[in-house]
Amino acid sequence: KFDTNFNPDNPLYFLKSVDEKAKLALTFDPAKKEEVRLCYAKQRLTEMEKMTSVNKNQNIAGMAASYDNFISKVASGLEELKKQGKDVSALSSLLDAEAARHKLFLEELKIKLPDAAGKGINTAVMASERASDTVADVSGKPAVPQDVIARLQVLKAQGLLTTEEVQTLISSNSRKDAREKLR
Repeated sequence: KFDTNFNPDNPLYFLKSVDEKAKLALTFDPAKKEEVRLCYAKQRLTEMEKMTSVNKNQNIAGMAASYDNFISKVASGLEELKKQGKDVSALSSLLDAEAARHKLFLEELKIKLPDAAGKGINTAVMASERASDTVADVSGKPAVPQDVIARLQVLKAQGLLTTEEVQTLISSNSRKDAREKLR
């Protein structure tokens, strides 16, 4: 078996992408395909950590973009499987747990990086948040959880938010929509 476990600073790193694409093409079960993509997303995080530990930050933005690509495809795949009426509970649970771990990992990694490299990490953080939002939406969770609504009402009572701002957030149709309105 040919090992393609290269780091991004290796001239043969492009072979890793070829290997990943081949494995995805040969994975026929749609839910398993998303699990494989999730594994690849996690590998990008490991690569970011390795490159950061040896102070090779020039590839961080590319790895973050690759992470974004993989995690976004997992989220899209989850939505598509749900639309097809498939049981997505296992994949939802897995994606929810992994996206939360990834976000924490990325936030910690960002602290270690210079500002220029940290900007690439922001892309990956937002991707992990979108994945978590997708899980919430697919699982039928409210767009804005009750505890958040209560906090918004407190902020409104303190004069920090207007009635219109609170209503705009509360009226969101999805968790993704609510997060976008917050940004």
